[in-house]
Amino acid sequence: MHRFHWHGWWIATTLLTVPVLVGAQNFAPGTPILASAVNARFASLAATVSTNCTFNSSLGVTDCVCPNGQIAIGGGAFQSGALYLQESRNPTELGSINVWRTTCADASAARMPCRAAQAICMKAAP
Repeated sequence: MHRFHWHGWWIATTLLTVPVLVGAQNFAPGTPILASAVNARFASLAATVSTNCTFNSSLGVTDCVCPNGQIAIGGGAFQSGALYLQESRNPTELGSINVWRTTCADASAARMPCRAAQAICMKAAP
């Protein structure tokens, strides 16, 4: 029974991995799957860092924008001294998935521009 359990994991792994590899190459029947093509497709999905950030003084927030065709999957800011990170999120109220918002404050909770704010961006499809 224990042996079958491990075989079940191998089968599940294979069934989950093959569609990803096939989809990464845009596979057509009768066409060989080339490792170089698969690697190139996955490389185009690699995450990038955007520092295209703007501080909105009226709201006290820093919004970082990802390049066209990419979505914001994370972000943050490096802080030093008396500043701390209050918020780091995708602002869904903007209706855009390519923006990451950070909010920073000083020790008195007054909002300040975030230092070295950034968004982690990724293509949704190759």
